[in-house]
Amino acid sequence: MLRKTIEQKTARLRAARLQAQAGSQKPREPDYPEYGMGDELRFGKHAGETVEDVLETDPGWIRWALENVREFGVGDDVLDELRLLDDHRRSVRRDR
Repeated sequence: MLRKTIEQKTARLRAARLQAQAGSQKPREPDYPEYGMGDELRFGKHAGETVEDVLETDPGWIRWALENVREFGVGDDVLDELRLLDDHRRSVRRDR
């Protein structure tokens, strides 16, 4: 479910980037801020913390925000980190 939500949120921006590369059209910016690893969150219980810090202390909150906050988006660097965390969590479960 999370993977599908993440991909849906970023698919529009990726498509716009590809379209811009193919022609001279500028990519359409998302209607919401797209947070990167070093960006400071501006809302919620983690306001004032960087995305990187929240991923280390409360990665579930980032997942929750992606699924529940319509105006919240993250960059590819954050998506990659979330995937790594999910892969690690799955491998730990298999090892039990």
